[in-house]
Amino acid sequence: MNNNLILWETKMNLKMRSSIIMLLILLFVSNVSSYSQNTKITLDQNDVSINSVLKDINNKNKSSNPSEVDLLITKTNSQQIITGVVIDKNGTPIPGVNVIIKGTTQGTSTDFDGNYQITVNTGDILVFSNIGFVTQEITYSNQTSVNVTLVEDSALLDEVVVIGYGTTTKEEITSAVTTVKAEDFNQGSINNPTQLLQGKVAGLNIAKSGGDPNQPFSVRLRGLSTFGANSEPLIVIDGIVGGSINTVDPSDILSMNVLKDASAAAIYGTRGSSGVIIITTKSGAGSSKATLEYNGYVAIESISNTINIASREQFLANGGADLGANTNWLDEVSTDAFSSVHNLSFSNSTQDGLNYRASINYRDVEGVLDGTGFDQFNARINVSQQLLDDKLKLTAILSVTDRDSNIGFAQALFLPLLFLKIGQQVSWVVTLIYMVVILRLEFKMYSIQ
Repeated sequence: MNNNLILWETKMNLKMRSSIIMLLILLFVSNVSSYSQNTKITLDQNDVSINSVLKDINNKNKSSNPSEVDLLITKTNSQQIITGVVIDKNGTPIPGVNVIIKGTTQGTSTDFDGNYQITVNTGDILVFSNIGFVTQEITYSNQTSVNVTLVEDSALLDEVVVIGYGTTTKEEITSAVTTVKAEDFNQGSINNPTQLLQGKVAGLNIAKSGGDPNQPFSVRLRGLSTFGANSEPLIVIDGIVGGSINTVDPSDILSMNVLKDASAAAIYGTRGSSGVIIITTKSGAGSSKATLEYNGYVAIESISNTINIASREQFLANGGADLGANTNWLDEVSTDAFSSVHNLSFSNSTQDGLNYRASINYRDVEGVLDGTGFDQFNARINVSQQLLDDKLKLTAILSVTDRDSNIGFAQALFLPLLFLKIGQQVSWVVTLIYMVVILRLEFKMYSIQ
């Protein structure tokens, strides 16, 4: 019995040893498999497919299953500072060229020598643009510098310019002529055509003093060129020399050409010695179908800055006569001015060469000086007909302007009351006599005009 027990114990020990050995082998195999599956493989590849990446991973680690691999794909954008120069076809550097990354607001411009510097990423599109040249786009692809040659825009060179002798192109013109089109006009409350050109033409100064809308604008081109004569530029409206600019509504103007030098205005003789402004009004040319347009706006004008004046106490302290009143005369003679402008036009063109446009304009303008302003009604009809295969052009223009002006009292802002120290009664009498004389003179002057 003891022998049997010993034999049984021996068998059990062998089985337990075998089991422990098998368990250790399984644990080792499991650890090896786990280690193989968690092994990190780093690849540095560009512009390849996912299948190609999985194949490379499988080749580096035969024990892994490519379909079960977790991939971490990152995209690195490395910014690069690049420089370059922009020139024309003759090799001349072009200053002021806009260099902008397409789709963003990031950009720069070339200096006087045509050089530029900008920070970009690979794949960014650089847009080079400048007035008079064709816009060019270049894709950045890791260059250290990007030099660009811009080509002149032939369409801009072929643009027609109106001069004294007719029309020509910008490419052929040699005199000092500036053209301002409707899309470049000043916007806002515009009641006089000259306001459309303010700040648009070099050497052309346009200004008006006072708050009376009936006060004419002072127009000077290249400064004063004569004394004792008319120093304002000659106005030409649709070929009519010496027309009044007040007969044209700003809404009817298509373009304005300013002739600055003697060669451009030579055809007008001495009348053009102070320059010439050629006004071209809108017509129905180019309208493929009948078009009805309405434009209107309402504006308010007020005095934003006034001079410092003495108070009643300060006036009396400096020897002024006490008449028992405390009146701010600036508030009494000024007001908030409301204006409204309405423009209605109809234009059309036909296949047989007939073009026409009719417009009606109404302006109700008030001035900040109380009692000043004007109501103006303007109507204009432009009709043109092309004949003999466009070799003959007949044009008819009819314009009617009716203006009702409220002159007011222009001296109200700068005519002071005269207080004399010889007595209150005498001072009031002298002041009243002075004002009556001024008023009578003003009414006589207006009646003569």
